[in-house]
Amino acid sequence: MRLTRRRGLRIAAALVISLGGWHFAGHHIQAEQADPGALWKDIPPEGRSLKDTRGRVPGDPAKAIDQLKRLGEMIRVHRDSHAGELPGGMGALLQSVVEDPKSYGFATALDVNPALLSEDCRFQPALPETCIPFLVFNRRRDGTPVGSPKPNGTRDLWAYTDLYRHVNTRFFAKGSTVNPVGFYLVLWDNGEVERVPYDDILYVPRRPDGTDWAVAFRGASGVPSDCITFDEFQTKVARMAAPFRGKPVPPGEAVPLPDNGGPEALVSLSRLLGAPIERDKLWELLDPAKEVFSLKDIRETATQFRLSLREERIGLDELERRSRPAILRLGNPDRLIVLATLGTNRALIYDKGWLQFVPRSMVAERYVGQTLLPTPAEAAASLRVERPLREVELKSFQDTASETFTITNVGSKPLQLWTESPACGCTSVELSPADLPPNATSVLRATIRPRGAGTPRWATQLATIAIRTNDPSAPRVMVGVELHVQVPKP
Repeated sequence: MRLTRRRGLRIAAALVISLGGWHFAGHHIQAEQADPGALWKDIPPEGRSLKDTRGRVPGDPAKAIDQLKRLGEMIRVHRDSHAGELPGGMGALLQSVVEDPKSYGFATALDVNPALLSEDCRFQPALPETCIPFLVFNRRRDGTPVGSPKPNGTRDLWAYTDLYRHVNTRFFAKGSTVNPVGFYLVLWDNGEVERVPYDDILYVPRRPDGTDWAVAFRGASGVPSDCITFDEFQTKVARMAAPFRGKPVPPGEAVPLPDNGGPEALVSLSRLLGAPIERDKLWELLDPAKEVFSLKDIRETATQFRLSLREERIGLDELERRSRPAILRLGNPDRLIVLATLGTNRALIYDKGWLQFVPRSMVAERYVGQTLLPTPAEAAASLRVERPLREVELKSFQDTASETFTITNVGSKPLQLWTESPACGCTSVELSPADLPPNATSVLRATIRPRGAGTPRWATQLATIAIRTNDPSAPRVMVGVELHVQVPKP
């Protein structure tokens, strides 16, 4: 979990702005050459950190959820009183409240602070003890107005806060570590507030050189196709060897201890099954000092979240036939991973949360034949995708790939299909028909173009598309295309 001193990463630094007595936080993301300055001087052996939460999520997020819902009511009042126009940020909204507080449900403008101020700002190193930690939007990431027509299956982002996402950077004499934990709280245009895990967000480049990035969320309207995932940001932009998933720090330790990936495998599997387990609640049941988790450990923990898994000895060919996600045990060394999709030559896996496109032979060499499958374990998914994993070679970064996936309902009941939006790297995704009777086929067409802001551009890129279904045995089916782009010689 080390970052070099030579190349620092500043994530979600907060710019505190004062407006008429209100303090609210604006967030941005920059990959840059950073010098921590005094933090590097006379560092003790255990390192130095600013407000390290030790892998926990402190504060009162339930209160923040109520505040976001209240903020949603204020945004609706502003919209209705301004001919459908949404406020151009928190400052614009607060200014409207000052001018007419009673229309927003406040007796006076002085009542706004108690409604929106949060004392949880004190847990963030770059924020004051109290602040208004919410960002409000009237433009989508592609620049189109929030509230204008949007694609089916998407929602408009009204506001969010990253107050409960902690990077937990710890500086050492020869580098630094990070231990990210927590989540974003997102207010959608339908009034729903969603907890989005820190590693399930997307990034959109603001500059062509890749030095400035904005956060985006899955399912939001107006997320451009050049978005990248959390994993891609960590490995391609921040140049980390692997993306990090945080965990609690045991007593007496300065940094979290490594494990064999069992807890993260359970988190990844739960997301594929449409019943995501929140990490902070998961670690309330597990020992962060434990290094090797067995399949039995994971199965018993899953029952606490009403997720029923069964251990079974099964070969890769049978797993491919069943087409269902599963936790696999690997040997040499012991490792638990999630098999999301298995193709003839390639596999789509989650290894400690990191989605990777790997040779099937690599999995076969280490797979010991033991797996955890969602019950009923013997059931096969109703959806079959022909050649779900593919590789495509492109001659330049200006070329595009057009791929067609044939989907068949091999079950006995009708299926409903839809795709998650956005699919980073895909300029277009078309699925037809969406209603699939037994033995019928549907076609998924995707146009994929290389991404990457700044230099060097990425010669190998993975584009994945999540097909959602009403099949409880496999509600989320992943297909993937790995692009290999010929990089011109300098």
